[in-house]
Amino acid sequence: MSSESRFQQRLVETIKTGKLEDFIALKVSKNEINTKLLPTENIIPVPKYSTKDTYFCPKEPTPLMLAVLCERDDIVKYILDNLEPKLEIKSNGFNAFHLSVLTKDHKCFDLLFSCQYYQEHVDEPIEIPAQTKKEFETIIIHPAVSCSNYYAVLALLSRPPEIKYPDKSRTSDEPFVYKSVDVNAVSQTGSTPLKISVHCRNTDMVCILKFFGASNTEPKESNAQDYLDMLVNKLKESNSQSKEKQLQEYEQIQKYMNEKDIYSDLNRIKIQCGFKQLDMDEEEEDYNDIPVAAAPTVNKYNENIVQSIAKSAKSHICHGNNCNREGTILYDVDGFYYCQVCYEKAKKR
Repeated sequence: MSSESRFQQRLVETIKTGKLEDFIALKVSKNEINTKLLPTENIIPVPKYSTKDTYFCPKEPTPLMLAVLCERDDIVKYILDNLEPKLEIKSNGFNAFHLSVLTKDHKCFDLLFSCQYYQEHVDEPIEIPAQTKKEFETIIIHPAVSCSNYYAVLALLSRPPEIKYPDKSRTSDEPFVYKSVDVNAVSQTGSTPLKISVHCRNTDMVCILKFFGASNTEPKESNAQDYLDMLVNKLKESNSQSKEKQLQEYEQIQKYMNEKDIYSDLNRIKIQCGFKQLDMDEEEEDYNDIPVAAAPTVNKYNENIVQSIAKSAKSHICHGNNCNREGTILYDVDGFYYCQVCYEKAKKR
């Protein structure tokens, strides 16, 4: 084993389980911080906070990417403060910011979102290999919705935190103005965030997306009823749910998908997340003009509130045809969850 390989091994293990002082002691240079790690090995992240979870790790991650997937916000902050990493670097099509929405802890997401580069390139595509010419691009909001990352979705659709790390390579003299992610962005496989959230039966996420203007119209689905029919069929296929439970879920989704009837439920989500309460008597045409509240900034949402919302998320259903098992593996190519059997089938397509 070469000296470079030995150093990378130590670096990987330090990021996984070491202390910040151990990482600093390695004296990683500004060149080494942009090096892709251990190209011949499959690196498995060790999350600092979500100890029972295992996250997808791209082949040859940079130290910054691995630190994000290990939820090492202390190391991520040190790297941003001292080593000037190249934020545009991707591994398997993902940059570090893309990977931050796959984790349950939001500290690394907040740090990266305070980088001007990522705010300016918030719609940077995840470069998924495709055999055919792609009409649309998968961007950060698609995996954020797939992973039920409410915190990230709210931040991406409203406003970012204050810039702490200016983009020194920026050449434009024009003042920077953040443009939020397109709530109706279509992924490479033809799915909008709303379609993904309905497929996952995540009513809270549907509610949030609808508040930010998600449209029922899809390139491949004509209107909201198509979604409801798809959901009902999925519920009917499930043997684990009673008929009464199926009916309740159907009625709940149907209510959320009707813009005229969602105000009371939106209030619950909006108040919990720090947004202004809707007036129940507001006219329908004012719906899309409701301003985001000036109260809390995105990176200061009450953590208990965010966690309570996250606990209400429904478990993922396998995206495989006629499969009723729980989806436990996120397939980065299409943004859907699969069981182990269907995941292997999907990879062979």
